Amino acid sequence: MNAKPFIISALICSSILAADPPGSERQRLERLKNLMDTVPAIVFLENTEFGNAPRLNMSLSDGPYKGKPFKAGAAIRILTFNEDASTTVNDLLRDPNGMIRDLDVSYDGERILFSWKKSQLEDDFHIYEMIVATKKVRQVTREPGVADIQGRYLPSDRILYHSTRCVNVVDCNESIDVVNLYTCDLQGGKILRLGFDQVSTQYPSVLSDGRIVYTRWDYNDRGQIYPQGLFTMNPDGTQQQALYGNNSWYPTSLIQARSIPGSRLLLAVTTGHHTPPHGKLVTVDTAQGREEGKGVQWIAPVRALRYVRKDKADQDEPLFQYPFPLSGDEYLVGYSLGGKPGSSHFGIYWMSRDGERELLASDPKESYRHPIPLIPRKVPRVRSSTVDYSKDYGTFYIDNIYAGEGLRGVARGTVKSLRVIALDFRPAAVGQNFNRGEAGSARVCTPVSICAAWDVKRVLGEAKVYEDGSAAFNAPARTALYFQAIDGKGHAVQSMRSWVTLMPGETYSCIGCHEDKNTAPVTHEKRSLAMKSGVQELKLFHGPARGFSFIKEIQPIFDKHCVRCHSGKVYTEDFRPGKDGKSFSLLGKPVNDRMAKRAWSESYLSLLQAMESKDGGRIKRYTGSNTFINWLSPQGGPTVREPGSFGAKASRMIEILEKQHPDRDGKPRTDLSHEEMAIISCWIDLAVPFVGDYREANIWTQSELAWYQHQLSKQQRLLRSESKSYPPE
Repeated sequence: MNAKPFIISALICSSILAADPPGSERQRLERLKNLMDTVPAIVFLENTEFGNAPRLNMSLSDGPYKGKPFKAGAAIRILTFNEDASTTVNDLLRDPNGMIRDLDVSYDGERILFSWKKSQLEDDFHIYEMIVATKKVRQVTREPGVADIQGRYLPSDRILYHSTRCVNVVDCNESIDVVNLYTCDLQGGKILRLGFDQVSTQYPSVLSDGRIVYTRWDYNDRGQIYPQGLFTMNPDGTQQQALYGNNSWYPTSLIQARSIPGSRLLLAVTTGHHTPPHGKLVTVDTAQGREEGKGVQWIAPVRALRYVRKDKADQDEPLFQYPFPLSGDEYLVGYSLGGKPGSSHFGIYWMSRDGERELLASDPKESYRHPIPLIPRKVPRVRSSTVDYSKDYGTFYIDNIYAGEGLRGVARGTVKSLRVIALDFRPAAVGQNFNRGEAGSARVCTPVSICAAWDVKRVLGEAKVYEDGSAAFNAPARTALYFQAIDGKGHAVQSMRSWVTLMPGETYSCIGCHEDKNTAPVTHEKRSLAMKSGVQELKLFHGPARGFSFIKEIQPIFDKHCVRCHSGKVYTEDFRPGKDGKSFSLLGKPVNDRMAKRAWSESYLSLLQAMESKDGGRIKRYTGSNTFINWLSPQGGPTVREPGSFGAKASRMIEILEKQHPDRDGKPRTDLSHEEMAIISCWIDLAVPFVGDYREANIWTQSELAWYQHQLSKQQRLLRSESKSYPPE
């Protein structure tokens, strides 16, 4: 049943906050004249928003948390203006028993998209559409046990949305289901997956040029708190690339970005990681810079940016969320009505860039958020799809790998090949351990290492890098890939701590290694050597592509060459190798870790200097690499690492092995083969993973194994159902 409409007077609207100077009705009329002339109605949400900005817990009905968190009661409301600039608010839809989130308005201004979960235990978030004139609602998506959120109309008469259909769980929290980007037709059919990302992407919007901008939470061999910048892609999933802040300490998170009409600027909100999705209102101008706060301007009012390295950044009053730019100087926005720091009680405001504001709607008991004008809008450019679903691969082209910050100072000719690695993400959380370092600390679910690699890694092969720094090669599509620049010894000179994804048949090119995206490629008099030679297939890395497993790749080398001497003790709180002259163990004997629910080996624990606690059953190591093995820390900072400062190239273990490490009689032992050295070096460069499959070396209970298999089967089933949509038209 609809609530009765209420009217906010013009005088109340101008002076609702103590911080607001009491304004006259005439001043309010002057400020709102343009808005009243051009926007006859505004739709918004009345709801309680839960969770942190990147922590989108979808409360799945078939999950272990029985639909929690869940707080019933929400409404979609519509605001209209009266002649005296007061406003009247009515309900379009009210559900006292369910949850509603994520509004969008069609380009003709006649329909609304939203996400709706009607009950805690018997429903999940799905996309719905309402015809505003009739209030008629229809369901668009409907897969049980799947949450679909943040629906957006595309110019091509398809719908973009985030979904848990990928069936992944966040690396650092077992209760958070990952959402990736998908599209479907207006009836919810012909579903296509666009994002193949480790953890949740969020807050998509369509830019004026037809591209999609969204926030990507992004951590591969680096800390999980800070890399939450803006990415863009075409509506068919091609050309996925960083737009702003992927290597920055600040902003900690950049969310809710939208194009400002008639401008190259974006309107967005800066916020923290373990914070609700609100913070400071900013404009983003990538022409002025793309990292570390350059090009970001605090507005409403315009003032100096306060640069911080902080998890819970930008949470002091005033707080903003879900801004909608009307022009370069006028915005609709959710604005905190005051109270204790971190308050999530918001009203709907009109604001100017300089900070003039007029309250449009508020309620002392409920939060109002996500205002969108209910008007026809210009349809952005429709970008034709270039995806070729008859192919299962795409093509990368690098013009000059030495161009850019990543290989700054590295002599031309140093890099001989590019190693291509696929990331496999966990479908379920079983067991945990911890890490900490420069960028903070984290719990790690279904751990594949001890304070090292976050995810299972598959080495797909290597591509030749020519003398001029160019390379061209095919790689699997619809797969999260990252690259390592490899020198003549097989050591990584630099490693990409993010990932990139190709769509089928896509050709993706870049200038170099972390080049400035505001620069253009150097004009060549002649074609690059890679162009002359043609596109190459990846050369396999000592066998077929596989998940890199310490047990299968490294332990056999130790068994062959090392254990005749290294059969001593493993690290404990009572024993440190070398302390009493005894050798440390490189035996493959399993050591059960009841917290991580993984059977590590003595050799792995020795090399990582990870200690078994006195009470037994827990492995204690929460810091990064050591001087013996210098791997990339999972809690490294977001900025680009110095070339050659990590990995096999900077590890004393490799130096010892290269110098013919003597045996117990002091005689030089038989050298490791080139292949064996390459495999050990690769393991260090991959950040010392232990397992090549999440199920490997597990000590799970039957119920834990059943839960993992359930989630894996669900993932595979949904992937098969999506494949029936190819091609989309």
